[in-house]
Amino acid sequence: MSVGVMNGLKDIKSRITSTCSPIIDELLRSFMMVFILRPSALLLPRDIALAIARWCGAVMLRIPSSGKPALRMTQRAFQKVDAEARRSAEEYLAQPFCSFVVFERILHNRENLNDWKVEEKNAEAIAALRESGRPFILAGGHFRRDSFIAIYMRRFSPGSVATVSLPVPRRSFRPSSIRMRIQFGQLLKVIQHTRPENKFVYVGGASTVREILKHLEAPGHELLIAIDAFWKTGGWSAHLRPFAGMRCRPFSVGSAALSRLARCPIVTFASYIAKNGTIVLEWGPVIPPPEYSDEAADRSNANIILDFLENEIGLRPSQYTLYIGDERRWNPDLQIWEDPHRGELRSLETTSGIRTC
Repeated sequence: MSVGVMNGLKDIKSRITSTCSPIIDELLRSFMMVFILRPSALLLPRDIALAIARWCGAVMLRIPSSGKPALRMTQRAFQKVDAEARRSAEEYLAQPFCSFVVFERILHNRENLNDWKVEEKNAEAIAALRESGRPFILAGGHFRRDSFIAIYMRRFSPGSVATVSLPVPRRSFRPSSIRMRIQFGQLLKVIQHTRPENKFVYVGGASTVREILKHLEAPGHELLIAIDAFWKTGGWSAHLRPFAGMRCRPFSVGSAALSRLARCPIVTFASYIAKNGTIVLEWGPVIPPPEYSDEAADRSNANIILDFLENEIGLRPSQYTLYIGDERRWNPDLQIWEDPHRGELRSLETTSGIRTC
């Protein structure tokens, strides 16, 4: 068989694999959640159900479309090798399954949030805001969902809460939509279960901004928004910058703009589960609103939030749910993200005039 034919067959195999592997990935996730994790959460003790969830993460490590990026990320971005890299990748892939188990238990009253041990760190500024009754924006990220849900407990968000969210995808036979309806739909149900009066404001609606500004007019009202979502829309709200392991990532500056327009502060936070099982709410900078006309502050204030979030990702990567990337490196000694090729990119920008990010 000629070299050309062999190369052609390899190319066909590669195309088939690249097409089928993500589909298998999504279908397998959906299958495990519905037929393995849901029964486990309802019928088995908590520890055993969570052990099964961690086993599901080990299975996903062996699926190329999920396992390869996770392993490459732990090897490159966090300089882990061999068994340590595999263990970190498994933890990263398993935590959405662990959250799914906990949420099923909450929805079926097998678990009570009031029994959870939750503590705050750096809470002085947020405590003063709660005491003042002033409305504010809570800007967080996509950290492990069963830690994030603690923010809806009344002792941490005593005011009237509204959550900015995407809607659950419409019914579809697309594997990604099926998985999102199961997993993301469950998250919205848990939020409503935990905080029945919570109001969802869905991104993309014609009156979204108007609804949010009206909500933030009243004393004691809070708006919860995840600023680190991937942003595909261009225009005035788009903002490109390095983030965590990625050299260039798109964000929206919408939360910072809302702070300016509503004249209310932004409170940044991250959440995680400590080794002893305690849920920790880590409060970051409190950003006062700029002048109403100071549109340039939208980007600088967004950067303050994103700088805080990406450092929290570096400290606890396995508790972050979105893709982290592998182009930049986390320096654990300095606790900063570094780009090993940044000098080369700056040289390219200088000589070619092309801006990389």
